[in-house]
Amino acid sequence: MTAQHTPGPWRLHPVNDTAVIAMDGTGVAGMAGDYDDTDTWPIMEANARLIAAAPDMLAACKGLLDIIYDSQGVAGWHMNGALATWDEFEDVAALEAAIAKAEGSTP
Repeated sequence: MTAQHTPGPWRLHPVNDTAVIAMDGTGVAGMAGDYDDTDTWPIMEANARLIAAAPDMLAACKGLLDIIYDSQGVAGWHMNGALATWDEFEDVAALEAAIAKAEGSTP
């Protein structure tokens, strides 16, 4: 069984904006880098913001994929009167791959 991630939402630490914490204060991630380097610090902050948004982005990706499948069916997409498979749509495949990567499985 694959371990589950710390439940979201996540946020930046209120004092150290290069650390990510869960809403209960549990540490999720900290960015490595030179805290005294003015070129590195903005990159560390940006990475922390991206990680803090991860649970929200995963939920959004799953919701969007559900909407796509519910509107057109899991088998494929009707285009110009013909059924096209989801494999023909790179964006759908990218959503599936991103979800699988986040959940530790393969698409």
